[in-house]
Amino acid sequence: MPCWRSPVRCGCVINRSIEVKLRAFCCGMGFYGLRDSVTRRLLGGVWDGLTQQDLQMYEEAYLSNDADRESPYYCLFNNDPTREVPPCFIAGAEFDLLLDDSRLLYQTLAAHQQPCEFKLYPGTLHAFLHYSRMMKTADEALRDGAQFFTAQL
Repeated sequence: MPCWRSPVRCGCVINRSIEVKLRAFCCGMGFYGLRDSVTRRLLGGVWDGLTQQDLQMYEEAYLSNDADRESPYYCLFNNDPTREVPPCFIAGAEFDLLLDDSRLLYQTLAAHQQPCEFKLYPGTLHAFLHYSRMMKTADEALRDGAQFFTAQL
């Protein structure tokens, strides 16, 4: 099963004997496989809760060994973007050190004529979606993702 349809990559825990077909994929501030980028070098820090050390900690928790870095379940760019990709809504935070991951995912899917939408939310940091009660922009982003998802049903 290509990882675009992987329940694990989508954060779901389900019975693996059940065939899963994702109708849409809503991606927010993703970690899709880039190891270095402009935004990783310029952004992120203790002020937004995502330092380079934090990224390393998350990688070490997710990966069993260094070879897993090339797994298509970890690095989405190691998949065939021409088949079995659900429509994707990709939300980008302007000051997110993972913004280049989101941009590259969108550019890759768009270059292969896959249904996708990218929206950049100005003035936001990584994980801004967690603040939907305090930030209109976060609420807007969640609504945009929900609207995209329901349009795919």
